[in-house]
Amino acid sequence: MALSKNPENRRRQLANLRPWKKGEKPPTDTPGRPYVAKDFRVLCRAFMEEASPEKPGGWTILAEMARDKHSPHRARAIELISAYAYGKPPSELKVTGDAEHPLALSVFTLEQLRQMLSGMAQGAAK
Repeated sequence: MALSKNPENRRRQLANLRPWKKGEKPPTDTPGRPYVAKDFRVLCRAFMEEASPEKPGGWTILAEMARDKHSPHRARAIELISAYAYGKPPSELKVTGDAEHPLALSVFTLEQLRQMLSGMAQGAAK
């Protein structure tokens, strides 16, 4: 909190200040995530790993959503499963280059990529 410009309020604010005792940390100087977040993470992991016939676990529910072709959440479920299975893809792309070696960026459609991959597979088979 910033100090007040009003002299009376400023005097009261400064009167409440005291030096920290040895070994005491300010309340805002807590390292890491708060304990509430850690407790919540433990509860989430327990929910995801729980598995019983009467109460399926989160992974089971997520897998069912991913397999259901009519689910509106199918793409998100597959995205979550793949992110946890293989790691989240990087959100930044670092590109370096200079005038002598310019960067060439090409954009392909899914069909073009399939054709390129099938051509590579045929070349490897020969």
